[in-house]
Amino acid sequence: MCIICQKKPEELIKYKNIEIYNCNKIISIPNNLINLVQIDIGNCKNFKTIPCELVNIGSIYINKCPEFINFPTNLQSLQQLFISNCVKFKRVINYFPLLHTLILENCFCLIDIDKSFVFLETLMIENCPLYTRKNIYLKTIQDITNFL
Repeated sequence: MCIICQKKPEELIKYKNIEIYNCNKIISIPNNLINLVQIDIGNCKNFKTIPCELVNIGSIYINKCPEFINFPTNLQSLQQLFISNCVKFKRVINYFPLLHTLILENCFCLIDIDKSFVFLETLMIENCPLYTRKNIYLKTIQDITNFL
């Protein structure tokens, strides 16, 4: 059982980093995790969404969550986003003003990536067959700007 399922909501507020693996009960992260800076979610077959209340979140890692489809619109502190093996995930269309690393792998339904990333330094897109530009790894601001 994962930490989210084990603890009472008020006990979770203090956490800055959370790892959740192999939990099929979790569908979303509780919205009271206001101090959360990093979250790593893997192999959670029913996980679908991240709440918009994670105002301090800097890094999100999501791997092998086949139902994951949704991202909130106002993660203003997000700097790193890694999504891998999330077969229903379709688009990164939200404005993340501080995002500098975006890695998308094996997202078979990915069709769109927003073009408003100001500080993006690393962009990697691999094995996302519906996305028109395939297998991309860009490491310079100029290359990323030209790409987007």
